[in-house]
Amino acid sequence: MQFLKLGHKQHDIHYHIKPSNPQAHYFNIKLELAKPDADKQQFWMPSWIPGSYKIRDFSQYIVWIKAYNKAGPLSLVQLDKNTWEVEGYNGPFTVEYQVYAYDLSVRGAYLDTTRGFFNGTGVFLAVKGQEEQPCSVDIQAPDDKQFKTWRVATALDSHGAKRHSFGSYRAENYDELIDHPVEMGEYDLVEFEVMGVPHEMAITGKHQADVARIGRDLEKICTQHARLFGGVPKDIKRYVFLTTVVGEGYGGLEHRSSCSLIIKRQNLPHKNVAEASDNYAAFLSLCSHEYFHTWNVKRIKPEAFLPYKLNTESYTKQLWVFEGFTDYYEDVALARSGVITLLQYLKLTGDKITKINTNPGYQVQSITDSSFCCWTKFYNPNPDTVNMMSSYYVKGCLIAWCIDTYLRENTNYTLDDIMRKLWKEYGEPYVGVPEGRVEEIVVEFAGKAIKPLLQEWLYGTGDLPLHDVARTYGLKIDFVNEPGDPKVLLGIRLNQKDQTHIVICYDNSCAKKAGISAEDKLIAIDNLSVKGNTVKNMLSAYHPGDIVPIHVFRNDELLSFDVELADNPPKNVTMTVLEKASEKQKQLRDAWLRS
Repeated sequence: MQFLKLGHKQHDIHYHIKPSNPQAHYFNIKLELAKPDADKQQFWMPSWIPGSYKIRDFSQYIVWIKAYNKAGPLSLVQLDKNTWEVEGYNGPFTVEYQVYAYDLSVRGAYLDTTRGFFNGTGVFLAVKGQEEQPCSVDIQAPDDKQFKTWRVATALDSHGAKRHSFGSYRAENYDELIDHPVEMGEYDLVEFEVMGVPHEMAITGKHQADVARIGRDLEKICTQHARLFGGVPKDIKRYVFLTTVVGEGYGGLEHRSSCSLIIKRQNLPHKNVAEASDNYAAFLSLCSHEYFHTWNVKRIKPEAFLPYKLNTESYTKQLWVFEGFTDYYEDVALARSGVITLLQYLKLTGDKITKINTNPGYQVQSITDSSFCCWTKFYNPNPDTVNMMSSYYVKGCLIAWCIDTYLRENTNYTLDDIMRKLWKEYGEPYVGVPEGRVEEIVVEFAGKAIKPLLQEWLYGTGDLPLHDVARTYGLKIDFVNEPGDPKVLLGIRLNQKDQTHIVICYDNSCAKKAGISAEDKLIAIDNLSVKGNTVKNMLSAYHPGDIVPIHVFRNDELLSFDVELADNPPKNVTMTVLEKASEKQKQLRDAWLRS
């Protein structure tokens, strides 16, 4: 059995991965092990992927698995849901298995006749006891001629493979191996540099985007982030955005030298359109968010994540920093780099305030509890999630804004200084951030007077002082209803595709008080049939206090409720610039949103 060499060392762990049957969505993987344990060797597969805090049990997608050496088949026994043991060998042997890959997301593996994609967590078994050993992987092309135009996009270091080609790649250890997703297929390539480091975006899926503009804008955004920290991390030789274009979908996942993105076709920029549309701004925000993670969570990370325990949950109360602060900088960087206007930035921030204003769960769960319980609540939503859970992304972003504003008003520091301190103390030396340490650093910069504010913002459920924060920069927050909104509301949210299916019934709403529930199917209002998107028009004839009979199906039973309609207060946030902002407010705003 032949093993490749890594540098001057014999390469003891070598993987092969091949799209064996794209039509059926199967990858075949071989793991060649040169130096197994003396008697028995175990292998395991991760249960979750870093950056997405939910147990996903990737081993469920293994179709079959076997072990053998030159002499023939070996004994292979599954010990639990994601661990296998091989015995009876005498020297090197191979484990071979097949993985079903049809998860169109940024978290798993996907394969069809148009493209292939995988994260290492879902396809590569780890060799127990040898996770720190260097390894290589031979990424092979499908056999059929119809795939001859496929290329490979990944930030993995080459081990002989030419750039964008199938062949052999390398990793220093298992952790690095699974932190470099791989895209294969036909794609458009956008290339640019950030402070001397090559960057690229591989775009798969049908589109008619202005790819040159994407490159120009990403260069500005990424440079903005890199300058904040004093440059691109030294261990990054090349950064890769892997972007999949779809009709419906949205998501991103960060990695050490790359990120995976799924975006709607409508979010890409059209040619000959000067100003960034709201849809395009959302795409740039996603790119910006995942790129900022290059520092904040991939290198500055919670102590609980060092090392990652990929077989079980890793609890931390700090995701308000690692996701929330990232959510804050994703849009700040767009404004500072000039790829969006001030008004577009205000709309993005106003939309986040709207999310808090319309979700009762922010008055129930603290942001630190939201972080700690993400494994069971945030990533496992149910029909009542909106009523009992807050988002460490959204509220964490607005807390970052509050902290940044407090610093700018009362000290000579900003949140940028805190991020640089975190980078210097925990990112560059790659040391985990202890629980509570970020709060201590905030107090170090802001002074003790901020401690009771932090206590309430992080561990309480009260409102954030967003009106005061906005006023600091000469901005104004207003609450408005959408055009055509009725004077009354039921307090429900309907499925966008099936406008009769109730997906949310808000706490303290008139619908819930009357007995209506999420998962009910709305049939009639005031004895008139509900069809399609008619609820808003039907309610426009009523006033607060009117009692209206409403019929729903619950399971297969028809139920009737008399609902006393409630007032529909303004809930959507708009942010505008004050006409008579003071010079101090203007100066603070310029210092905040200019590079």
